[in-house]
Amino acid sequence: MAKEFFLEIGTEEIPSRFIEPALAKMKELFIQLLANGRVASTGDIKVFGTPRRLILTAAALEERQADESREVVGPPKKIA
Repeated sequence: MAKEFFLEIGTEEIPSRFIEPALAKMKELFIQLLANGRVASTGDIKVFGTPRRLILTAAALEERQADESREVVGPPKKIA
């Protein structure tokens, strides 16, 4: 079941020219973090910012990681 995700980061005063690049990087890193953690987001990911706040919302973020199967091969039987 998907849940809404909200992240708000409080900061000291950020100059306005740095807000847009910071928001773009925050969204990019969040998407990368989801992919590395095998967590799916089926909704929109939006970012907002003010000089003192950076906000990220994900409309539908899965509660659990996707299942993963691995086959690990150990040492040969004659050695073990």
